[in-house]
Amino acid sequence: MSRSYKHNPYNTDGSMRKFGKKFANDKVRNSDFDEIGSRGSYKKAYEQYDIADWVYRWTWEEALEHYRQNPDKYKKYPTEKDFYRYWYKLMRAK
Repeated sequence: MSRSYKHNPYNTDGSMRKFGKKFANDKVRNSDFDEIGSRGSYKKAYEQYDIADWVYRWTWEEALEHYRQNPDKYKKYPTEKDFYRYWYKLMRAK
């Protein structure tokens, strides 16, 4: 198993990410457009915001500051190490 990680801490709505691109590309391939190319053709005929609705970036420094300012919000993570594991799983792990 690979031990790689995301180099930029971000999170998106996973609901339409990969499936949305496949669905959009299939929709474009089966359409009657004359300008259909090869890869990435769905970008010409399909709105990008329909594929990924939001992207959230949250660095460790921002997360730690938020954790320290709102201790009652993160009662599930009693130590900073537990909170770091939560943040890592959410933002850095693939």
